[in-house]
Amino acid sequence: MDTEKLMVAINEFIHVGGGLVLIIAVVSVLTGLMREYVPQDKLQKKINKHEKWGTFLGASFGMLTPFCSAAVVPVTMGMASMGVSLGTVMSFLISAPLCNFIVLAMIYAMFGFKITAVYLALTFGAAVIGGWIISKSPWKNEIK
Repeated sequence: MDTEKLMVAINEFIHVGGGLVLIIAVVSVLTGLMREYVPQDKLQKKINKHEKWGTFLGASFGMLTPFCSAAVVPVTMGMASMGVSLGTVMSFLISAPLCNFIVLAMIYAMFGFKITAVYLALTFGAAVIGGWIISKSPWKNEIK
């Protein structure tokens, strides 16, 4: 195996990996601060007040949640206990793993702005449309 190629690969791994770790750390801190300082009762009133925008709000909150079960499951349970519609919850669940800030930052680091913008438009749109379809289904009031 060529030593020069191995060194190039290791240097590239360190460069890209270091950048991604920094991006993930910054985004995680910002998300944690937002979750700490946004009152839950205010959030509940906003979501329930704007029911026709529920799927958009659900998908937007999914973008702010780092994709891991430690973050997604409690937020989903909180939304369910607040009486949020199934469409809003499903928009959140679709959006959380697909278009959260960590994923967007990694795609941006790897592919650049144009690909990231297209990816965001497609995944966010899918989350909103998916939640809207579910909100029009016969199961819309079945969340427990």
